Amino acid sequence: MSSSEGYLVNAVSQAMPMWVVWRAIEAGATTRAALEDRTGLTSNQVGTALRGLGYLRLVEHLDEYQAVELEYDAPTRRQAFSMAALNNVAKECSVPPEQGEPAEDEEQWGKQAVLPLTFEYFVVKNRQYFDRKDNQELANLIDDWHLEMEFRPVDDDGDRNELNGNKFDNWARIAEFLGIVRPAQGTYYTVYLDPDLLLAILQAAANDLSTDRTDQDYQVVDIRKCFRWISKRFLRMSLTTDNEIPAVIAQSLVELSTRQDIRLIEYSDADSVHLQGISRPASMDTATNSIEVRT
Repeated sequence: MSSSEGYLVNAVSQAMPMWVVWRAIEAGATTRAALEDRTGLTSNQVGTALRGLGYLRLVEHLDEYQAVELEYDAPTRRQAFSMAALNNVAKECSVPPEQGEPAEDEEQWGKQAVLPLTFEYFVVKNRQYFDRKDNQELANLIDDWHLEMEFRPVDDDGDRNELNGNKFDNWARIAEFLGIVRPAQGTYYTVYLDPDLLLAILQAAANDLSTDRTDQDYQVVDIRKCFRWISKRFLRMSLTTDNEIPAVIAQSLVELSTRQDIRLIEYSDADSVHLQGISRPASMDTATNSIEVRT
């Protein structure tokens, strides 16, 4: 973990300009002056967006700025952008151990792991709502979680970047932009994976993992293998010790199932899984262990 690299949640308080600037670079504006002219953003806004894009490994700068090619296809460019940002951060993070397996002797974290690790806190603690503004107590709890996970980002002086209320506020704005939380009312948010983003991720997983098709010719993937694949590439997720899909993840899967974009089915002889704190929808098999991707 480099101490010289900036810290995403220190640098970026407004996430949308990153998308605006990235699209402008992709369209051919490759200098600061050209970016300011094309986007209408101020010099400070363009500079902050470029720093954020650099921390997310989405822009390179030699003589000119260049947009990094997005690794995964998705129905929309915004979804592909979010997937690329999450994927680039995940590449620099440890993967959670398999259920029943010991953790690594030492967790490895890139400096921007604050993005997926803070989301993981909500998943593991089954905390689905928060206030983006009245948040110092929550920020302290998440900071303790970061320490428990051996995530200790440091600044140029070697001091640890603690997660405070302002940084958590920035995290929430970035997380909303990427589609891993959404506003509920006022400054209150719900921790909710955008179903369309999750569907794009599931489709990518099925394309990579699935060798089987159901009788209706849909791709099917084992839930445990799918979660492991997603943990390595986007967001760390795993079943609870009771073989449940965490509620934060389950609610988005249920919405996709209700929309008939996926089905939660029994397909293999793997152990079945359940939904944490959510009633099983009629579209879900009683002994679910796989996801049928219907797109």
